[in-house]
Amino acid sequence: MFSRRSRYYRLPDTVDIDAAGRTLPAKSLRLAPRVAGRHRHIVTEGERLDHLAERYYRQPTRWWRICDANPEPMWPLALLGQDPVVTCRLGLTFPGPGAPPWAELLRAVRATVGVEAAELHDDDDGLIVRLNSMNLAPADLAAIAEGLGFTAAPPRLANPVGQPIIIPPDTAI
Repeated sequence: MFSRRSRYYRLPDTVDIDAAGRTLPAKSLRLAPRVAGRHRHIVTEGERLDHLAERYYRQPTRWWRICDANPEPMWPLALLGQDPVVTCRLGLTFPGPGAPPWAELLRAVRATVGVEAAELHDDDDGLIVRLNSMNLAPADLAAIAEGLGFTAAPPRLANPVGQPIIIPPDTAI
């Protein structure tokens, strides 16, 4: 099923049972190892993980080493600016009387179809949301916030271009 060079080759085989009661051959879960690295690379427009692996390891199939070393998901389409799952930041102010309804806002945003995660940040009263843009537009988040009395700045999408990533040493697995 996997070549001898695959990181999955040595994982034990398992059998899973699906909802219909069928048995399906599978591999055990591969836990991402702790990987340390000191070298940082600044992502530029159009870079791909296999290109980075070729550049640093002379082996494009070792792109997964870079993924293991970076805590944020590193989807190939994200590096090209085409990932449907995006992170956006929404600056918020609350001009109304009383305390801002932060808890109600978080509940409403987290309950919205397409939202994977949402958290508040104190630094600029920002709401950071990871969402699937195939289900939800960042502007929809602003509408939710405005419906609760907040004033929302235009959403800003986080982009991996220009951000540092760790390139770990290439050690044998």
